[in-house]
Amino acid sequence: AWIAPGLTRAVLASREIRRDEAMGAELADAFARAGVPDARFELIERHGPRFHNAMVAGWPGSRRFPPTLFLTASVARGLGREELRAVASHEAAHLALAHLPGRFRAMACAT
Repeated sequence: AWIAPGLTRAVLASREIRRDEAMGAELADAFARAGVPDARFELIERHGPRFHNAMVAGWPGSRRFPPTLFLTASVARGLGREELRAVASHEAAHLALAHLPGRFRAMACAT
């Protein structure tokens, strides 16, 4: 959960979605409403139906591993405003409810 933002940026070509962009402002608002105001947003510059996803990584409040939303270009450009906001809210909830550490604990127990 903590190393994933940097690793994802290194493996996949992405660019920051700035908060002063229209999409960035919408995403920032959705994350702030979920209690994750310090999130970053990245657009994964891959196209096509085989790579259509949104995911979060990082840790709220962390400077080293900030909470980060990754959106593929097909999601960012293919959804309407309300749909994109719903996706952002869903992903923000994963961070706000600390699902990532729980997922890793469950995988460790299962292994």
